[in-house]
Amino acid sequence: MAIASSNTNCKPCYSKKGTCSKKFKKVVPYEEMERLMNVYGALKAVRNRSAKSSKNEDGKKEGEGKGCQVKRESIKRKFYRWFPDLEQRFFRTEEGQYQPIHGHEQEVSYRKQMREKSFESVAQKRARAN
Repeated sequence: MAIASSNTNCKPCYSKKGTCSKKFKKVVPYEEMERLMNVYGALKAVRNRSAKSSKNEDGKKEGEGKGCQVKRESIKRKFYRWFPDLEQRFFRTEEGQYQPIHGHEQEVSYRKQMREKSFESVAQKRARAN
């Protein structure tokens, strides 16, 4: 478990195998994650998935009460998938907001282009599978 240091607001990055690296990643506030996701969107083609909810005997949805925490963690994971190169493409302002280095319009067009490329790749894979 990584703990953000108080003076640098950074947490250590870990590789998938669990080994520690010396590279540090900045901690992005949750509200800023939501803002960036709403403004710029995904880097790859977004799949339409509907959340499956089942009800228990009381008529309440399963997981109700802890759903807010699960959703928050899910959004954090999605954010880092959507912004894998945050440090290279964005800079942090004094107010704590992240702004694109090359400008808003260029970032929007870059992401649109990458989504189209990803969509074409997925379509080709589906065609080969059928």
